Amino acid sequence: MEFFLRKGIEKRTSFWYNKTERRNKLNNTINKTQISKKVNRVFYKLRNSMSLPEVKFLKDVVVGAIKTGDVHISRIGRSLKESKKYKHTEKRLSRNIGKENLWKRSIKSFLISNKEAVDKIKYIVEDDCNIQKKYAKKMENMERVRDGNTGEIGNGYRLLNILDVGEKRKEMMSLFSELYSFREYIGSSNLKLLEALDFIFSIISKTGKILVLDRGFDGRRAIKPFINKSINFVLRLQTLRNLLIKGKEVGHKEWRKLLLPHSVTLEKIDKYGRKKIIFYKAGIEEVSLPDKGYRDKRLWLLVMKRVGSNIGKEEGFSYFLGHFTEGIEGEKVLKEMVAAYSARWKIEEFHRQIKVNFRLESISLQRYEALRNMVSIIFVIASFLVSIEFKELMMEIIKEKTSWRKMRKYLNKQWRYIYYRIFEELSHIFRNIRFTRRITFQTNDEKHGMQSLFCLSGVN
Repeated sequence: MEFFLRKGIEKRTSFWYNKTERRNKLNNTINKTQISKKVNRVFYKLRNSMSLPEVKFLKDVVVGAIKTGDVHISRIGRSLKESKKYKHTEKRLSRNIGKENLWKRSIKSFLISNKEAVDKIKYIVEDDCNIQKKYAKKMENMERVRDGNTGEIGNGYRLLNILDVGEKRKEMMSLFSELYSFREYIGSSNLKLLEALDFIFSIISKTGKILVLDRGFDGRRAIKPFINKSINFVLRLQTLRNLLIKGKEVGHKEWRKLLLPHSVTLEKIDKYGRKKIIFYKAGIEEVSLPDKGYRDKRLWLLVMKRVGSNIGKEEGFSYFLGHFTEGIEGEKVLKEMVAAYSARWKIEEFHRQIKVNFRLESISLQRYEALRNMVSIIFVIASFLVSIEFKELMMEIIKEKTSWRKMRKYLNKQWRYIYYRIFEELSHIFRNIRFTRRITFQTNDEKHGMQSLFCLSGVN
């Protein structure tokens, strides 16, 4: 009797185990097919403004970088596992990565193909950071740069990044990314930013957009062109500037005497992923520049003072300058400026993720043009990873593999930066998909009528 009972239990257990295993295999296949289609859609759109060999090369770099979490050409080449000899793959990748202005063509194609989505996003956030090369000595056009986190000065390159952030700070998209050096570029950071904005606004609309800048760009050479070009902006001010308030030219010591009747609460994420709630008192005042020809240009000064027991009377102040072409006033201006500048913290999380996931500072290409191309391609990849449509798909996949308790921790604390977990899961999926370089003329997506630029041909 015990024998037959044991056999019956084993049979039922085996049945449920096999059923669960079959369901998991089916879900994995469906997930891989969905991801393949979404990635196909990204590269299919780029075909309208780039040559076929360039699109194939971008696909190879995207697949290899996500698989390996690295930007070394040798490791990307090995991860592709092509039928030809590895030395031929590496030679092809090295030749294409050094193409002149490939970085600009890839950004332009990405903006053109995603124009509708970009036009809906409100804030344009700028950040001027750098990539340090501590042990490099002979890389082309390398200069001395300062590390913003440690304050150390070392060899490296400057990096201008412009990110599109949604009104609720859930949508993000990289608009522009350029690595540059003053050994090669004759100009200033302000001029480089203006050139980048002219490039962006030649493709997308600036209507309804607000440019958000840090105090590094607090200079009249930057502010005046923004006013002349009717660009909405919110800029954090330094304490060296004078402004006209009620016809009188005053500095920051007088700004502190403004009334601060409004209470403002901001949430900030530190580098450890912890949420901080900061309280401020704030006031808004209409001002203008003291320069001739700009005294009738309407600007707004936002003064904020942090509330805290350890902050003295002369400490904890922040100053912001705003320009809006729509003619909003009073409390609406204050809310708009606070919301705009709080969106800037997203770009810091975005940069941190890219440097961690792709080991960006370990990039070791010798040619300057190859460096510029690789950095811009990585930021285009990152834009794809943080898109809302792709995030929703990856969250569903992660939910299937994550315990209920762990998932609740992510969902309840939405301030956590979920994209590290998304990249980890996507990297695992890509390692189990065999991609082909050939273009098949078979329709993979009936809704969009696309031709596959690479297809799901099996599991390694």
